[in-house]
Amino acid sequence: MLGTTDFFILGQTVSQTRTFQWHKRAKIIASDGGVTDYNLVQSIDPQLGKVPLADQATALAALFAALRDQLGDVIISETTLDVIKTACDPLLHCQTGGTTAAPKRIARTCESWIKSFSINQQRFGNAAQIYATLGTLGHSLTLYAACEAIHNGATYLPVHGQNDPLGALNAHKVTVLYATPTQMRILALRAKGNHLAHLFHIMIGGGKLDETTRALITTLAPNAQIWQFYGAAETSFISISDATSPPLSVGKPFSGVEIQLHDVIPETGVGEIWVRSPYLFQGYSLGASTDTKWNQGWLTVGERGYFDEKGHLFISGRASRMFTVSDKNVFPEDIETWCLTHNDVHACAVLPTLDPLRGARVTVCIASENPELQAVLRAQANQDLPPYLRPSRYIIFTPNEWPILGSGKPDLKRLADVI
Repeated sequence: MLGTTDFFILGQTVSQTRTFQWHKRAKIIASDGGVTDYNLVQSIDPQLGKVPLADQATALAALFAALRDQLGDVIISETTLDVIKTACDPLLHCQTGGTTAAPKRIARTCESWIKSFSINQQRFGNAAQIYATLGTLGHSLTLYAACEAIHNGATYLPVHGQNDPLGALNAHKVTVLYATPTQMRILALRAKGNHLAHLFHIMIGGGKLDETTRALITTLAPNAQIWQFYGAAETSFISISDATSPPLSVGKPFSGVEIQLHDVIPETGVGEIWVRSPYLFQGYSLGASTDTKWNQGWLTVGERGYFDEKGHLFISGRASRMFTVSDKNVFPEDIETWCLTHNDVHACAVLPTLDPLRGARVTVCIASENPELQAVLRAQANQDLPPYLRPSRYIIFTPNEWPILGSGKPDLKRLADVI
């Protein structure tokens, strides 16, 4: 170990007792069929300098080797991995989603993720699992899944960049898949009647899972249990839902998590979500967010939600995305969920357009192969939505034109530039 000095970020003291370990059974399957196993992490020189994330096997081997040898903090940017020396126990630095602003970099202990590895291993069963992801290692969801798979001794298949993702998932008989709702919707809509019969667990995070997308996933993977979890890069897991959870709920608190609502609106029960858990990050090492606040071990990232009478959590949306139309608060996520009920919508995002009379107007950006979709949605909105929620403008992109981040989320900054 390089030192025992405490490390402080945002007033939090780092006390790390464990780092990720490459399990002797773990291996990575590359797109060309090559296999990376325990022998590579034993032989690799972790002082390689910047390692491209595009080569996930080498990048992950360098990550595990650097942490094993306590060389320093491991920095994951959008495209590369790097190691910087530190006198403290090493931290892992990874990126937030960055849908509305430049991605921020957060610092966390390995222990904050390891604590949930064993919980998910029990959830999936102790049999040998084959994991897969659809995103890049620059996205914390993908990075988490890869580390969990390798630490727990599973086989890991990085699918991002492959010409036939569905074929790869089937060829390797993947049993556990981590993905965002958008990634799963696109995968299901392009399946053309094909199925993922070997898939038994789908962990979905990074956005609301609407019921239409859930139905598409169920058809694609008829034998899979869908686990929707709610969390953020800063918090990791907050809650998780299963087959018994009500529609649109993100379930009940993840094991070890406490949730409180602050500043609750009496009429709706909606309040700011605060959490306390062993999975929280240490602080931002690049950039910051005014939405993120600490208070005596409790953390909020500025999202709002409510509980039903049985303790299921529902997410209204992030306060920073909320805007006002005719003096009424609008959460874009509510309109996005409505829009995704239409099967021709591959992905969508709602943004405000300034209006001097009403405060803002609702603009919907949509990825679709149906050029006539705008007229259909306008008619449907008149039936389904109150006047202040009805979009005044629709912008249709082809799926290939849709601006998407490595996280699988829409690039809201680029979409805002368009409108």
